Amino acid sequence: MSCTGWPDGPSLAERLPGRLAPAAPVLVTATEDDPITPSAWTADLGARIAGSHVLIAPVAGHGALDNAPCAADAIDTYLATGALPPEEKCRNGTGNPSRSPGGDARSR
Repeated sequence: MSCTGWPDGPSLAERLPGRLAPAAPVLVTATEDDPITPSAWTADLGARIAGSHVLIAPVAGHGALDNAPCAADAIDTYLATGALPPEEKCRNGTGNPSRSPGGDARSR
């Protein structure tokens, strides 16, 4: 089914290449209990981007930046330096940094 005036055809997912290979590493973030975008979609996107790092914060809410301090810290660092977070980032179950006991950069 299509909306009036929109052409029928393959979905966006069907039109995208099966795998991307960007020049720089890509950070893909989500929350575990996002009511709008399932974290499984985030994992699928990460699997399609070579060299990507998927960070799924163990909190609820739409969007990791505003809902998980550990993800916000990882995003800030990634945007400032290009460094991807360690694998265990956000895995302590609280959404707070598992390796940064002082809290995230926004609280300092």
